[in-house]
Amino acid sequence: MVCGVARPLSRRSDDLLFRRLFSWQVGRFFGDPKTRTEFLPLLYQPFVANPTTHEAFFGLNQDLRSAIAAGRRRSQGCSGSPARSASSSAPPTPT
Repeated sequence: MVCGVARPLSRRSDDLLFRRLFSWQVGRFFGDPKTRTEFLPLLYQPFVANPTTHEAFFGLNQDLRSAIAAGRRRSQGCSGSPARSASSSAPPTPT
């Protein structure tokens, strides 16, 4: 439902809504505000240069929730297996 509303509105709002949605979603990947301020405009630039890329952005987000849920299910299945850091000098413990 949100996509059905957001897509048409993003086209009518002279990209203001799209820019805010993009900044909100992509900006969340940056924990450091200084890094976010530096890189977010660089990542947004292709969308300014070629507005037809908006559809690609929306398309990638269409199955975002199901992809996250699938990733969580996969990661829950790995919790019992021993893990070893690549930088660890200790041998793996036998199971």
